[in-house]
Amino acid sequence: MILSHRRETRPWQFNGIATFQSGVPIIINQSANTAGIFNPTTRPNWNGTNASLEGSKSEKLAQWFNRSAFSITPAFQFGNAPRVMPNLRQDGEKNFDLSLFKNNYFNEGKWNVQFHAEFFNAFNRVRFSGPNGTVDNGAFGTVNGQGNGPRQIQLALKLIF
Repeated sequence: MILSHRRETRPWQFNGIATFQSGVPIIINQSANTAGIFNPTTRPNWNGTNASLEGSKSEKLAQWFNRSAFSITPAFQFGNAPRVMPNLRQDGEKNFDLSLFKNNYFNEGKWNVQFHAEFFNAFNRVRFSGPNGTVDNGAFGTVNGQGNGPRQIQLALKLIF
């Protein structure tokens, strides 16, 4: 039996992963159980108007959507808001992960020292977390954080023999 070893002839290698996703739908609820059912939360009332707002993400952090489209459900009633609002979404994701490899062959090509440089969220793009969707909360409709991590760089050395 003859085993052959195929040696990679490219000294440099560049890899990338691009992720583009729309934001997930926003769930609007209220923490007070006004209907007297065995559920800790109930749905609020929705007046039927389009609650989405125009503008850039940074302009919408204090008010991601039109809060006046929702109200607390009165006692002993069920709210009419759908479980998920069809036109309200959290911030989407646009992410790039990149890596660079350098192969260094020695000992007549039998050994390879491979250097890795990996960049997660390479362009350091911010994805905001979802807005607070609880009607009876003081922060209702506001975005209070970042939904992804900052850029991370990872370096590695690998001996292949």
